[in-house]
Amino acid sequence: MAQDNTPPSSQLSRCGQPLPLPANFDCVAYTQIPPSIPPLPNMTLREKNKANTAFEKRNEESVAMTRSFERARASSAGVGSVDVGPPLVALYEYSDSDIELMASSKELVDAVGPLPISVTLKLAEIRLKIVKDTSEKSRREKEKSPVSTIGTLVMQNPVEYSSVLSEDVHIPNIFLETVNQKLWLPLHWWMDAILRDADRDPQSVPSTTCTPSQTSPTTKPVKVQVIDFEKMITKHGGLDYGTTLTPSKWRQCARNLLKAVTQLCSSDPTAITPATELSKHLKFFTLNKWFDDEFHVWYPLEYELRGKVLHNTLYNETARRGATSDITSRSTFR
Repeated sequence: MAQDNTPPSSQLSRCGQPLPLPANFDCVAYTQIPPSIPPLPNMTLREKNKANTAFEKRNEESVAMTRSFERARASSAGVGSVDVGPPLVALYEYSDSDIELMASSKELVDAVGPLPISVTLKLAEIRLKIVKDTSEKSRREKEKSPVSTIGTLVMQNPVEYSSVLSEDVHIPNIFLETVNQKLWLPLHWWMDAILRDADRDPQSVPSTTCTPSQTSPTTKPVKVQVIDFEKMITKHGGLDYGTTLTPSKWRQCARNLLKAVTQLCSSDPTAITPATELSKHLKFFTLNKWFDDEFHVWYPLEYELRGKVLHNTLYNETARRGATSDITSRSTFR
């Protein structure tokens, strides 16, 4: 859509100063977005994104008008009737919790979007930093060479074939109920230590209530207790991009997640359930020879495919091998 560069009919510029504007009018300062302002009381994340997206569009249109003024001022024809755009408006600010939640959940982004461009860039920076940090951590671990001396030979990162099927940790009820409500937890929350602490002291897990979907027109569902995500994120971190995991911790957490899903599914061995599909998915990654050495490379793919399995997508061996073909060509997979 063409920009309307015609100044107001009065003798004032859109910026509020008398026309014509002085030759030294500071266009650089004028095109700086003001500092963010606190959101309105009880303003939801979706409302904030909608308002900021509109503010960004308005600011972009204003900057385009000001750029036209700059070009006209620099030309031999002069400014003429060209004016700067309206003053830029401040955007509503986001809390650290807002950004972390959106960075950790694509489903949340889809629910509260579309996002302002500035927020999209911020999330991309967070994810890129996570990938770089994970890659650097893996590189440093590889550079650590064990002491070569008699009597010190030990097994490094032993792989247990049936690790995803082990049942040595009790899954607390609040974790089971959270999964039953299809609230999928970050994988590192399934570590043995967290589950044992929750089993020993249920108060150690922040909780809230959730009303299940109504399945009967006559019976109102009873509220259930589930994990409070925001408080749990503060306690254990919420980004599910592998920075808190190692290959051995991934096995441990995957085993516990599978156990929880299995307990909630039908015990019929012939039934196709989320547990049967998740088990196939986990074994596919566990039994590949690049599991340990290229963890930081394949984990983002595993995270994405795991989400699909948990959202009613059947496991497909051919599809997984096809999905890995691109990253294998760009890494040290052999």
